[in-house]
Amino acid sequence: MKLIASCILEGGELVARVVPTRVAASDAWASVTGAGNRIVIESKSAGALVLQGPGAGGRATAGAVYGDIFQTASRNTV
Repeated sequence: MKLIASCILEGGELVARVVPTRVAASDAWASVTGAGNRIVIESKSAGALVLQGPGAGGRATAGAVYGDIFQTASRNTV
């Protein structure tokens, strides 16, 4: 099982979903483990573009949250 998000243009509207999805062990999505991420971008002109690599977890997540807080605080000075 993988938690897979999608964003699709349906009837002129952008529809986003996050759905637990069963994937076969041989599926490329099954190779995404731990804090890894995978994104597939499909377009008429470029076809399918696949990006896969390390994502956030532990210290990386803490660093990203700290960066977001610092950036937000610097914009909202009194």
